[in-house]
Amino acid sequence: MNSYKKKRALLIKNIYPVVILFCVLVLLGIGYAQVSDVNLNITGEAVAKGEEGIFITGVTYDSSNIANPSDSTITSTYLTTMQSTINLGNDLNSTITYKVTIRNNTDEPAIYNDAIYDPDLGYDNNDIEYIVNGITHGDILNPNENVEFTITFKYKDSLSQVSNSILNSYINFKFDESSYVARIGSTYYQTLSAAVNAVPTTNVQTKVELLKDTSEKIVVAANKNILFDFKNNVLSSNGANNVIKNAGTITITNGTIRSTTPSNGAVNNDPSGVIYMSGGRIEMTANGGKQALYNDKGIVNISGTSYLYSVGNIRAAVQNVAGGTMSITGGTIIATNFSGLVNDGTMTIGTKDSDVNVNSLIIQGTNFGIDSSTSYNFYDGKIKGKNSPVNDVSKIVDIETGSNIVNSTEAIEGDTYHTLFLTTSSVHTVSFNPNGGTILEPTRNIVNGDVIGTLPIPTYQNHSFDGWFTSIDGGSEISASTIINDDITFYAHWSSTIVARVNGTDYNSVQEAFNNVPSNGEETTVTILKNVEECVTVNVGKNIDLDLQSYTFKNYGDAAVIENKGTIKIKNGNFTSNADTSLINNNNGGRLIITGGRLIATGTRQVIYNNAGGIVEISGDAYLSSTTTGVPTANGVNLNRATVQNLKNGTISITGGTIIGINQSAISNEGVMTIGIKDEIISTTSPIIRGNTYGIESTKTLKVYDGKIMGITGAISGTVNEIETNSQLVDGTEVINNNTYFTKHLENN
Repeated sequence: MNSYKKKRALLIKNIYPVVILFCVLVLLGIGYAQVSDVNLNITGEAVAKGEEGIFITGVTYDSSNIANPSDSTITSTYLTTMQSTINLGNDLNSTITYKVTIRNNTDEPAIYNDAIYDPDLGYDNNDIEYIVNGITHGDILNPNENVEFTITFKYKDSLSQVSNSILNSYINFKFDESSYVARIGSTYYQTLSAAVNAVPTTNVQTKVELLKDTSEKIVVAANKNILFDFKNNVLSSNGANNVIKNAGTITITNGTIRSTTPSNGAVNNDPSGVIYMSGGRIEMTANGGKQALYNDKGIVNISGTSYLYSVGNIRAAVQNVAGGTMSITGGTIIATNFSGLVNDGTMTIGTKDSDVNVNSLIIQGTNFGIDSSTSYNFYDGKIKGKNSPVNDVSKIVDIETGSNIVNSTEAIEGDTYHTLFLTTSSVHTVSFNPNGGTILEPTRNIVNGDVIGTLPIPTYQNHSFDGWFTSIDGGSEISASTIINDDITFYAHWSSTIVARVNGTDYNSVQEAFNNVPSNGEETTVTILKNVEECVTVNVGKNIDLDLQSYTFKNYGDAAVIENKGTIKIKNGNFTSNADTSLINNNNGGRLIITGGRLIATGTRQVIYNNAGGIVEISGDAYLSSTTTGVPTANGVNLNRATVQNLKNGTISITGGTIIGINQSAISNEGVMTIGIKDEIISTTSPIIRGNTYGIESTKTLKVYDGKIMGITGAISGTVNEIETNSQLVDGTEVINNNTYFTKHLENN
């Protein structure tokens, strides 16, 4: 089903990039759009990959009244969100209008909801309002169509005096998913059945599109001719019925038809029915079920990339009864508990064209690939069966001119299958290109139609072998069972095993690189060269400047990503852990310096666990977040595991960055903790500390000189022992994502 993924990117001025990224993540629910992928990098930029989705394609100046358009600008757009800086000047009658174009690049209609903004984060002048003309709530934006409308910015009518003429806004033109299931042309239907019923009985082909997954019984009457465009959606069974019962003519090219009940098969083709299938899937997924396709004296043509599959043990994946006619020129037919195809009618496998194509089609079953009581023609493809490829080879009455039937075996998921295919007995040269490595067997001769057999293994220093492929870059991977029917070259693919570099020397693990850093306290840069999944230890005497670049360092197993006993500086990259221990464990005597990067823990513990005697310094645009809900004890009580945990006699200094506790407190302090710098200058924008319960829970020494501390239960639990000279802690509240937070920050007396 193609559904609209809810995404929004807010690029907020004058806030650290890490804070920007957090806002993007927590506001995903505002705004609907679909993209193939979304990347958020460390600079706070949001980049949509692919061409799917609902998005703004253009914003242009339209008109103004009194306002000078050169003083205003649309600074950026992302999906359906528009960032604007508007200057209306000092005249209350001033207005400025922009023309907006939005495209629906999905396969589903979308319904316009409203233009919305977040008053706390995305719209900073409530004296200015906007009016949208040309689109109203409930309007439908069809697939692959554009809508054009205007948005006018003006002062509120109730305003009597201009105090602030500048508006910085993030406005999202919100679209919702429709409830329509199918359409014919520009007419939409609530069910696929309704669309099928609307097709005329004139034998003129009508295209019916499926817009989303649905569970229905579809009956196609005689004299109806339907091209089904299921796209990537699934039509599944509704009760003990066939999914499709066809008495007309249907064409299937994509999507999935799936029966999940054993009483009937997926598709039943009546005597007057004609089925053309060139792609898509027909599946019977119920144990004890019947066939995927039952041809009851009708006509069936299977070709292309069609895939028919059944786990049933009552009938074959495809059943062609007496009086039925079936042509199979492509696709795959597989039965996991019965024969692949049972034939009692008229059948042709492949195309008689003076060419044997072993790979054009596969018919596979656990009993037989084909179990036939009548004669049939066999020109292309491969037939596989656990017992035998066919029940009676004498039923094959015609094969490709100049070819011979070959019987062989092949291993499939640990089982041996007997195979049958045609060959013209020519010999082909297979070449193995090591692609930078070395190989002992560069070529091999293979009889046409034979499998390639055991593959050679090349070598390449500091690389791991990924397999043989049909192209030097990309392509399809081959195996020992790959059929050879032409001269061909296969290419080795490699993955570099080098992950880190120290002073020009490369290492295959980060721990190996750390081990080769001097133990005399000399600061040494360790550069990470790829994404890492490893748990490492910084030993006593090591002083490491870790340059992660833009890569991700992830834990392996259930251990901390970093166990620090020396000194380590983190300045960039991404650190993630889903372990039931801390992301970083800072031991007695360890010094942990974080000036940037993103550190996110999704397990049951904290990002930083600072043991007694440990020193932690957090500054810059560092971002720390934990989803911990605590650690359950034997009596069922959850021990608090804040994002940052400072134990007794531990020391932590936080002068910048953002620390978030998504489910518990952001910081738990039992030692000495300093927030900000005592320099007679107060910053309320850095650092930011926000928890789901408290921003900070402290039972020991807590000094606060800068920043903002927030929590839903309370901003601070415990005593603040020292604040900036000539200042006071001020209480407040702030609403974020419909949650009210208690806040504390300093203000000068």
